[in-house]
Amino acid sequence: MRAPNITFAKPRRIGALALAAALAGNLLFPSLALAVVRVDETELAQGANEVGGGTATLSGSSLEMTGVTAGDFYTDEDLDISFAGGNDISTAYVEDATVGMSFTGENDVEDIYALGDANVTVNADGHNEFEEINAYDSSSVTVKVTGENDFESMSASDDATIAVRGTSCQKKDIINLGDGESLSYIASDRGDITLDHVTVNVKADEAIIGSIDGGALTVDTSKVACDDDGYVLLAGGKTSRIRESVIDIAGTIVGYGKLVIDRSDVKVVEPAPEHFDAFDYRIIGKDGIELLNQKNGTVLAGSSEGEDLFFVDTDGNQGRSVDLKADGKPAYYKCGDKDESDEKSTDVPATSPAAKALPRTGDATAPLAPVAAAAVLVGIAGFAARRRQQD
Repeated sequence: MRAPNITFAKPRRIGALALAAALAGNLLFPSLALAVVRVDETELAQGANEVGGGTATLSGSSLEMTGVTAGDFYTDEDLDISFAGGNDISTAYVEDATVGMSFTGENDVEDIYALGDANVTVNADGHNEFEEINAYDSSSVTVKVTGENDFESMSASDDATIAVRGTSCQKKDIINLGDGESLSYIASDRGDITLDHVTVNVKADEAIIGSIDGGALTVDTSKVACDDDGYVLLAGGKTSRIRESVIDIAGTIVGYGKLVIDRSDVKVVEPAPEHFDAFDYRIIGKDGIELLNQKNGTVLAGSSEGEDLFFVDTDGNQGRSVDLKADGKPAYYKCGDKDESDEKSTDVPATSPAAKALPRTGDATAPLAPVAAAAVLVGIAGFAARRRQQD
């Protein structure tokens, strides 16, 4: 696949619209009433409700579900929900409510939707099956990870946000993303994406992690890695930070605002030929790149079609196949051990953001070709839309 002949600035909006359309195409709202807790067509009353071959016990703002099989679960009331084993729910909808979901035993909750101003916390403990988490409007979703968990995707449109946080040890609190899928996300339109004390193993052929139209990407004391034959795009729409973390991907890191890399091991290599071979495998920042507490790395400046850009170089290879090393061990490698790398880092840049300039060029085959990297947003989001339509 070849990069389209477009400027760096255009893919932000095009990519955002394509992703939003892809997400919207997958949303089938039930006929929703107000101020209810409902399993399929049954509105739950206080006390024990025999529904879906199991029991849903509503006590004040607490709901315990055991052995319930249902197509849809819906609430617009604040709830603490305990899925206490044996539940098989196709889709859980939360609208304009604060809801915590915890799980004991084995449960299968395929898709979770947060709508309106919903605030949803999903406690993933490694014993349950999930497929997709979807956030819309101004909602927020936090996935608290304990142990190893599988998800197909986590996607947000509009101003919705998603945070994935480990709870015990970032090396053991794991998300396996998109195993067997051609495309997966932990991605948003305009909202923020946060990875905090967690490991994300990308198993999909292609993946986007980040925000593509204005939200920040934060990777803190976390790891993102992909299989040798995969492709990953890490993207931030405004100031984005990779701190005390490990990145080991084939693909691209692109910041449409300022990009800060702080005491992190960041390796970005060329993807396999079948994955966007025309696109750059670089670390690119539109509004500057800061390297803090890094052992190596130089920030170079260049341009494409009149747009000033910055990128990281580690071996004189003009920014390709970057292998950036932290000054000291990133905190990701430690679980519960307190030492100097667990403290807040100092803001001392390793290099000037414009240490060296490359010749200006609009040629996408020239040494600096950020237009190609940016166009990944269009390519992946377009693939998403087509694949959603085929499903």
